Amino acid sequence: MCHLILFAPVLALPIFWLLPLSVALPVYGAVLVPTALIAWPVLTAMRRPQLTGVEGMIGARGEAITELNPHGVIRCQGEVWSATAEEPIPGGERIRVVAVDRLHVRVARHVPLDG
Repeated sequence: MCHLILFAPVLALPIFWLLPLSVALPVYGAVLVPTALIAWPVLTAMRRPQLTGVEGMIGARGEAITELNPHGVIRCQGEVWSATAEEPIPGGERIRVVAVDRLHVRVARHVPLDG
Protein backbone atom coordinates (compact mmCIF):
# COMPACT_ATOMS: atom_id res chain seq x y z
CA MET A 1 0.00 0.00 0.00
CA CYS A 2 2.82 2.43 0.80
CA HIS A 3 4.24 2.08 -2.72
CA LEU A 4 1.17 3.89 -4.07
CA ILE A 5 2.70 7.23 -3.06
CA LEU A 6 5.31 6.65 -5.78
CA PHE A 7 2.43 6.32 -8.26
CA ALA A 8 0.97 9.72 -7.22
CA PRO A 9 2.39 11.71 -10.19
CA VAL A 10 0.64 9.35 -12.61
CA LEU A 11 -2.61 9.61 -10.65
CA ALA A 12 -2.34 13.43 -10.75
CA LEU A 13 -2.10 13.62 -14.55
CA PRO A 14 -5.90 14.02 -15.09
CA ILE A 15 -5.72 17.50 -13.51
CA PHE A 16 -4.37 18.69 -16.87
CA TRP A 17 -7.74 17.75 -18.43
CA LEU A 18 -9.79 19.33 -15.63
CA LEU A 19 -7.93 22.57 -14.91
CA PRO A 20 -6.31 25.26 -17.06
CA LEU A 21 -2.58 24.80 -17.60
CA SER A 22 -1.70 27.83 -15.42
CA VAL A 23 -3.39 26.11 -12.43
CA ALA A 24 -2.65 22.46 -13.27
CA LEU A 25 1.12 22.93 -13.55
CA PRO A 26 1.68 24.25 -9.99
CA VAL A 27 -0.71 21.63 -8.58
CA TYR A 28 1.13 18.88 -10.43
CA GLY A 29 4.45 20.29 -9.17
CA ALA A 30 3.07 20.18 -5.62
CA VAL A 31 2.46 16.46 -6.13
CA LEU A 32 5.69 15.73 -8.00
CA VAL A 33 8.17 17.39 -5.61
CA PRO A 34 7.15 15.51 -2.41
CA THR A 35 7.00 12.26 -4.38
CA ALA A 36 10.55 12.82 -5.67
CA LEU A 37 11.75 13.67 -2.14
CA ILE A 38 10.34 10.35 -0.92
CA ALA A 39 11.49 8.30 -3.93
CA TRP A 40 15.12 9.47 -3.85
CA PRO A 41 16.07 7.87 -0.47
CA VAL A 42 14.06 4.76 -1.36
CA LEU A 43 15.94 4.26 -4.63
CA THR A 44 19.26 4.99 -2.92
CA ALA A 45 18.55 2.33 -0.28
CA MET A 46 17.59 -0.19 -2.94
CA ARG A 47 20.99 0.24 -4.66
CA ARG A 48 23.01 -0.48 -1.49
CA PRO A 49 24.68 -3.86 -1.14
CA GLN A 50 22.80 -6.43 0.88
CA LEU A 51 23.70 -6.41 4.58
CA THR A 52 21.96 -9.57 5.73
CA GLY A 53 22.12 -13.25 4.88
CA VAL A 54 25.01 -14.97 3.16
CA GLU A 55 25.83 -11.91 1.03
CA GLY A 56 26.22 -9.79 4.16
CA MET A 57 28.45 -12.33 5.90
CA ILE A 58 31.11 -12.72 3.21
CA GLY A 59 33.94 -10.34 3.98
CA ALA A 60 32.67 -9.65 7.51
CA ARG A 61 35.28 -9.47 10.24
CA GLY A 62 35.16 -11.21 13.58
CA GLU A 63 37.24 -12.94 16.23
CA ALA A 64 38.25 -16.54 16.79
CA ILE A 65 36.84 -17.69 20.14
CA THR A 66 38.68 -21.01 20.07
CA GLU A 67 41.73 -22.11 18.12
CA LEU A 68 40.86 -22.96 14.52
CA ASN A 69 43.00 -25.98 13.63
CA PRO A 70 41.21 -26.47 11.19
CA HIS A 71 37.81 -26.38 13.01
CA GLY A 72 36.76 -24.03 15.77
CA VAL A 73 34.30 -21.38 16.88
CA ILE A 74 34.22 -17.68 15.94
CA ARG A 75 32.18 -14.62 16.85
CA CYS A 76 31.07 -12.49 13.90
CA GLN A 77 28.42 -9.76 13.82
CA GLY A 78 27.40 -10.60 17.39
CA GLU A 79 26.78 -14.28 16.61
CA VAL A 80 28.74 -17.44 17.34
CA TRP A 81 29.55 -19.60 14.32
CA SER A 82 31.20 -22.96 13.68
CA ALA A 83 34.17 -22.27 11.43
CA THR A 84 36.95 -23.85 9.41
CA ALA A 85 40.27 -22.27 8.48
CA GLU A 86 42.88 -23.45 5.97
CA GLU A 87 45.70 -22.43 8.30
CA PRO A 88 45.80 -22.63 12.12
CA ILE A 89 44.44 -19.48 13.77
CA PRO A 90 44.87 -19.02 17.54
CA GLY A 91 41.95 -17.98 19.76
CA GLY A 92 41.49 -14.21 20.06
CA GLU A 93 42.87 -13.57 16.57
CA ARG A 94 40.93 -11.33 14.14
CA ILE A 95 39.39 -13.25 11.21
CA ARG A 96 37.56 -12.53 7.95
CA VAL A 97 34.69 -14.66 6.60
CA VAL A 98 35.52 -16.13 3.18
CA ALA A 99 32.47 -18.35 2.52
CA VAL A 100 29.24 -19.49 4.17
CA ASP A 101 27.78 -22.99 3.88
CA ARG A 102 24.48 -23.23 5.78
CA LEU A 103 25.49 -22.69 9.44
CA HIS A 104 29.22 -23.17 8.92
CA VAL A 105 31.70 -20.53 7.74
CA ARG A 106 35.15 -20.69 6.18
CA VAL A 107 37.48 -18.02 7.48
CA ALA A 108 40.95 -16.62 6.92
CA ARG A 109 43.23 -14.58 9.12
CA HIS A 110 42.34 -10.86 8.89
CA VAL A 111 45.31 -8.87 7.66
CA PRO A 112 44.76 -5.15 8.34
CA LEU A 113 45.92 -2.75 5.65
CA ASP A 114 48.72 -0.48 6.85
CA GLY A 115 48.79 2.91 5.33
